[in-house]
Amino acid sequence: MAPRGGPRSRRHRPITGGLRIGNSTGRLRQLAGKSLASRDVALLWCATVFDSGATWVIRIVIFVRILEQYSTSTLAMVELVGILPSLLLMPLAGSLADRYNARKLSLLSMATQMTCMVALLLLFHHGPAPVAALYALLTVSNALWQSARQVWLYRLVEPSQYTAVNATIGWMQGLMTVIGAAAGGVLTAWNPDLTVLLALAAQTCAAIGTLIARYPAATRTTPAEPGARSLLRDARDGVTLVNRYPLAQSIIWVGMAWGLISGGFNVLIAGLALNELHSGSGGSGSSTWWTGQRW
Repeated sequence: MAPRGGPRSRRHRPITGGLRIGNSTGRLRQLAGKSLASRDVALLWCATVFDSGATWVIRIVIFVRILEQYSTSTLAMVELVGILPSLLLMPLAGSLADRYNARKLSLLSMATQMTCMVALLLLFHHGPAPVAALYALLTVSNALWQSARQVWLYRLVEPSQYTAVNATIGWMQGLMTVIGAAAGGVLTAWNPDLTVLLALAAQTCAAIGTLIARYPAATRTTPAEPGARSLLRDARDGVTLVNRYPLAQSIIWVGMAWGLISGGFNVLIAGLALNELHSGSGGSGSSTWWTGQRW
């Protein structure tokens, strides 16, 4: 046995991991608060809040309106057609945001989403095909907004604040997933058309915040060359880079599987709530809220 006054073994050393984690969390909060003190970052943060809430409210309205008139399999096809184009665009959305003015891309995305919401209000009774097409355009424009907003944020904050800003945005988007889904279900049960108008109002608030926020000049002296060839080259380079890192491949595959399971589960739960349990759109929104917490 080691003497009482001698060095302690690794087994008996105090565990300070929790303290380090606590200090890191506190520093992240400090950096997040410092970055949000900036007017322009706060405006983009508020735009993200309104955009995320409007997106989930509209998604619940689409779920409920399709299930009220058609089968669960029809909803599954609408969900697939609506989500797949945005998944295909994701690898190029970041390159587009890097090569072109992120503020203009953000405003284009906001205008497109608002137009889609107005069109959905007018075309809900014209079959699932136009709804699926508008849903696809809505998700594509939203994917472009997220990439453009990220580039915009990185121009507004210091590199040391990137992690804190990303953590704050991710936390708020997760919270708005829960709130937007629950609110969408309750409001759709009350008045579906008015719910779309409320989502449109929230999207308009997001567009106003995006319009007001300042867009600083680029710090890079040699901007990337725009054009289709450079975008394709970026896609090839991205695939090559991912192939070099097994961890990145694992994250991508897990994310794809997660998205497929989550999307199918959302459709299944919504169909069960409306068709089998007859719980109405409030039950559908609550079930999607529960799903958002689980996933």
